[in-house]
Amino acid sequence: MKAAGIALVLSSLLCYSILAVLLKKANQDIKPFTVIAISMIVLFLISFFMSVFTEDSLNFDFLKNKTAVILLVIVGIINAVGFWLAIKAYPYMPLWQQSLFGMIQPLLTAVFAYFILGEALSWKMFFGFILMAAGLAVAIL
Repeated sequence: MKAAGIALVLSSLLCYSILAVLLKKANQDIKPFTVIAISMIVLFLISFFMSVFTEDSLNFDFLKNKTAVILLVIVGIINAVGFWLAIKAYPYMPLWQQSLFGMIQPLLTAVFAYFILGEALSWKMFFGFILMAAGLAVAIL
């Protein structure tokens, strides 16, 4: 079962790796919020139709799931800000350098998961982050 999870994550990683390249290319001719709007409209349409046809989302009870819906609205706002910031950063450094900063994400995710979900933190994780930060510094500087 773990192999399936690894395969899915690696496939997702491939998609997101090419995504940054395509976004940077599109951003040469189109301003950031327009890039976001066009790509999110396509994402919305695909997601909407898939949710209707595969998850029966037309019977979704918003009032019963109010907390989850509010969390998803917050996710959308954070995603828009993060997306815009990433696009604005394209002119300042090559994509490979920008993507290296993604090594910080596991630590930040772990800290957020600790405070929001109560997930455990370990010293091994912090030690690993120190090694990753050293590698990031060597590659960027």
